[in-house]
Amino acid sequence: MTIREAIDRADALKPNACTEYEKVNWLNELDGKIFVEVMQPNEGAPEFHGYTVESDKCTRLLAPAPYDDVYIAWLHAMIDLSNREIVSYNNTLALFNAKYSDFKNYWNRTRMPKGCGLCYFGSGRDKTLRTAGGIIGRKGEEIADPLSE
Repeated sequence: MTIREAIDRADALKPNACTEYEKVNWLNELDGKIFVEVMQPNEGAPEFHGYTVESDKCTRLLAPAPYDDVYIAWLHAMIDLSNREIVSYNNTLALFNAKYSDFKNYWNRTRMPKGCGLCYFGSGRDKTLRTAGGIIGRKGEEIADPLSE
């Protein structure tokens, strides 16, 4: 989804008097949060330099489809907040939080954390990487075996 598509869809579903400047800033705020909290800690994070009103409105936002509906929920929540419609804001923010959580779970499920060597520990003893002293954890340090007596 692009900046223009997000703004147009949000406006079509919730007519409002908020300016394009405000909406671009809200999208910039959300993508900044997505970049720092979700993408940057993992390998394969895209570059992100922020958006301004002068940014090309065809710029792609960070969350891919089908998780890009998080932008519509975010814009609707920010519109409700700016209109001081607190009940509607709370409901829309709950919807946004569910969509944001779905996106975070997807991203973390499909990407390795940065600096992570072999981090997989299965449900059985045969699925863990072991040394003579114990289990090898993140960055090569030995950790206690959770399956030992």
